[in-house]
This record gives sequence, structure tokens and C-alpha cells, in this order.
Amino acid sequence: MPEQPWENEFESFDRWNPDTAEVLDDLLRALRRKKGFGLFFVQCNPAQGTRVINAIQKRFPQKRLVEFELNRQSETLYGELLERYQGEKFEIACVTGVEQALYAYEDTKRLAGWSSEEIYNYSWKGLPPLLGHLNRQREAFEANLPIALIFLVPSFAIDYFVQRAPDFFDWRSGFFKFVESKEDIRKACQELVGKEYEEYLSLTSEERIEKILEIKDKIILLDASDYERKSDLLREQGLLFESDGDSSRALDCYDRAIEIKPNYYYAWHSRGNILINLERYEEAIENYDRALEIEPNHLKTWKNRGSALINLERYEEALESYDRALEIEPGAYLFWMFRGDVLSLGRYEEAIESYDRVLEIKSNYHYAWRRKGFLFYQLGKFKEALICFAKVTKIQPSEDRVWNNQGYLALVQYSYGLQPIYEKPLLIRQTQDCSDGQNILEIDLDLCEKSLQLFDTALNLDSKLTLAWANRSFPAYYLQQYQSALQNCDKALKIDPENEEERNEVIYTNRGCILLKLHNPTAALKDFTKALEIDPKLDEAWIGHGTALYQLERYPEAIDSFTQALNLNHPLAQTNLMLTRQHLES
Repeated sequence: MPEQPWENEFESFDRWNPDTAEVLDDLLRALRRKKGFGLFFVQCNPAQGTRVINAIQKRFPQKRLVEFELNRQSETLYGELLERYQGEKFEIACVTGVEQALYAYEDTKRLAGWSSEEIYNYSWKGLPPLLGHLNRQREAFEANLPIALIFLVPSFAIDYFVQRAPDFFDWRSGFFKFVESKEDIRKACQELVGKEYEEYLSLTSEERIEKILEIKDKIILLDASDYERKSDLLREQGLLFESDGDSSRALDCYDRAIEIKPNYYYAWHSRGNILINLERYEEAIENYDRALEIEPNHLKTWKNRGSALINLERYEEALESYDRALEIEPGAYLFWMFRGDVLSLGRYEEAIESYDRVLEIKSNYHYAWRRKGFLFYQLGKFKEALICFAKVTKIQPSEDRVWNNQGYLALVQYSYGLQPIYEKPLLIRQTQDCSDGQNILEIDLDLCEKSLQLFDTALNLDSKLTLAWANRSFPAYYLQQYQSALQNCDKALKIDPENEEERNEVIYTNRGCILLKLHNPTAALKDFTKALEIDPKLDEAWIGHGTALYQLERYPEAIDSFTQALNLNHPLAQTNLMLTRQHLES
């Protein structure tokens, strides 16, 4: 066969393998022979597309070639091409980016994970705007654009043209498929795998679908015997579906990976993760157990297995999972942390020991200091708790709740004694009986001053921290800053008027106590009533309710309220009952 005049130029593209060189040869020959309008489809990856365009320019230097790149917003092509043609009179137009206009389309997700047979049998619904446009304008292209129109697209876009734009696709003058070399495929596969689930969460849904389709192309191109790479790619595809919230397709990918490679522990592990998200904990544990049979030293699997067991309230078994991980890696401080969290459900001293092990390894791990602080708090060891929370604020000075907790712990003994109520504000305790007699409570005013500063620091960091506003009213009350204390309660109620945080019974009680000090028993009575509507067993609200009635000289009703407080063992109830009865008898 005589040498073609362009063959020497073609030889400069030394990266073309024999198969792709032959396809390029066919394409260039078809372009040379075609007169008038010609429609060509080239299946290739982006890098190959760039090289194909360069080869066309080198082969036909006398012809004007334009590149036309579509994007995710593209819905039309004919009008844009015609306008440009009228100004430039080009002979060849190479269109890229068609796939960008398809990524957001729902059917692309289905297509991404399906085999050719499944795609063929699928009842396609709807129509991407760009493809609908091409179908409608196919005759206009031929009538008004005497050019070679070349679409350079990936394989999934060809599937779309076949299924959703058949009228346009059937007008083609040629279809040319470029296959990647085995070495390029292996290299591309290597670049596609090994990502973390968290990395995929940062992508948009369309970016994930783009990756999924890229992986699908590589799976198709791999040799049937290349089980390792296929299983790796399927797991990666599963992670992408999982990060996109599509658990069903993610499971399908993991199942296919396991079908190819039954001992692929990453796929068993990933399958377990999906099942946890679906709250199918027993099945998740079975998958983790299978993964650990294959790779017993995989720490993440031990961790997630423990999480599944916790959800089933099988705490001892969860501890065993964490202990097994620590046998493998004693310095894995997070497992000491997980262990402490399980033990903190009731075995406080042991939990503190686990958190101490965390801090031996990572002394500035503020989460461990915080958890220790809460446990000391639960044990009534407020000084130890304060030390822990002070450590947290030193490490993490932006932790608003920890500043609040320090102020709370400094004063909690005056509010709840040795049985503080978690996540409830400090409850103001009336220090005098209903006749303003002798104080029954002596409070450290220096501590009140220090706590005010701590609550203010928390509120400077988060001005909508309801708990800090409510807590601030407590020391302000005892420092006789009644107007300030009242404003604190009002602020807390304004932030959470519907009581979503379930604290308003304390806030209404505190406001009632403050209003009594401001000599407004009528308003105070309303607040105590609101508090008792929320919590009928709040002793301080009953004492305040009775005191307000006493000051309003409604003595029989006051006796009823003080009797309720007596039944709840309030220390002022007996005295108040006696005083009220004396008024009735006099």
C-alpha cells in the first residue's frame, strides 16, 4: 500500500498504540472523504480527545477547526454553532463536554452502576434538554452547517445518545472508539482508588457521578482476569455512591466486589458501614466479623464493630472489640476514648481510668479532659471536675460550653447539692422563709463574682447559649443584681420560647424568685404557675408559688402550695406552712 502524504506527520504522535493508531487512521480517512455536513462520534477519554483534535489539525492544516466546549448548564448547541459558523466559516467543529450536561440528570446515576444489558432493558424516563434539542434540530444541522461535526465523548455519553437521542445518533457518518493501552488503564486505575470516604463527602453530587462513570469505564476496559483492580474499583464506586446517599447502589458495588474477590476485606468492611447507616446492626456485625476473619488487625473494623454493638446495647461485647484493637495497637488513644465512653454509662471510675490512658498518650486531647470533667461532676467531685474543665478552656479557649460548665460547677452545690441535674440551669434557692426571716443558705459571693465572669466569657463566644444566660441569673440574684438577673432570664426565654431545650421550668422559677425580690408577687405567681405546668414536681416552684400567694394574702391557696412543697421535702415548707396557718388563725 503506497504511503499516504500525512503518515509521516502521524508518526510524530508516538504515544498512539497500534489499535488506536488504526482508529485514528479510519477517522482521518472518513473526514477527508466526507463532503458537506458530516456527523461523527468519537468515544474517548479527555486526554485522548485532546490528542485526536491535535491530529486532525495536523492532518488538515488548510481547514479551519474550532473547538466547542459544553458545560453543566448547556441545553442547546445548534444556535451557538450557527452563529459562530456565520462569523468564522470553519470546516470542522469538535464538541467536547457533552457529559457535563448529563451529570445532573437522574438517569446518569442509574447508568453509572449498570451493565450494558441492564441499560438496554431500562425504561428511560425524561430527556436531558441538550439531547432533546439535538433530536429536534438534526435536520437544521444538515441544512445550514456544511461542516464536519465531531462529538468527542466518554462511553456513558454514547449510551445516552443511543437511548435518548437515537434520531440524531442515527444520522452519524461514523463512530470511532479509542481504547486505552493496558498500561494507561492500569495507571488510571491506580489514580482512581485509595481515596477516603471523607474526601468524597466534600464533592458535589455531580462531581461524584463524574467519578463513578470514570470508574465504570475503567472496569469495562480491564481484562476479565484482573480481579484485584476490578474489586478495588468497585469498592471505590461504592464509596462514591455511599457518600452521595445512595445506599442501595453502594451495596450493589460492594456485593459485586465480593463476588469477584470473596476475601476482599475492604469490601466486607465497607458493606458493614452501609448496614450500620441503615440501622441493620446485626448484619453489620456479621460483615465486620467476615472482614476480621480475613484481616484481624484492621483497627477501623474493630472500631465500627464496637459502634454496632453499642447500638444494640451489647456494651460488654463492644468493650471486647475495643480491647482487641488495643492489643493490636496499645497507643491507639481513640480506642481508650471509645472504651471510656462505654464505661461512662455507669462504671465511672473505670471510665476515668480509660480517659487517663488517653491523656498519657495525648495530654492535650481536650475531649478526654471534658469527659473526665463530666464524670467527676456525676460523682459529685466538683473540684476535680473544675480542674478538668479549666484544662479544656486552656487547650480550647473557644469552647463556650466549657466556660459555662466551670461557672456552673463552682455554684452547683448551692443549687442542687450533691445531685446536680445534667443540662439544667442553676436553680435559684430562696434563702428566707415567706416572712423574710433568717437565712437558711449562706453562699460564697466571691464564687458568684467569678462565675459571672465565666458565664460572660461563654456568652461572648456564643450570645445564643441559652444555658449560660439562664445560669447567669443565679449569681446575679445572690449578688442582689436583680434587674440584671431578670434580664438574663428574659434573654434565655426569648432564645427558646417553645422550651425545645427543656429548661424553661427552671428559668420561670428563677424569674419568679427574682420578681419576689422586686416586690412583684403578682408577676412572680404567673411565672411559678408556668414552671409548674411544665414540671409539677419542682419543689422550688411550689415554694415560690406559695410565697407569692402568701404575699398576696391568699393564705388558703398558699397552704396548698406549701403542702405540695412539703411533700417534695423542701426545707422551707414546714416553716412556711406554720407561718401561713398563724395568719389564718389571727
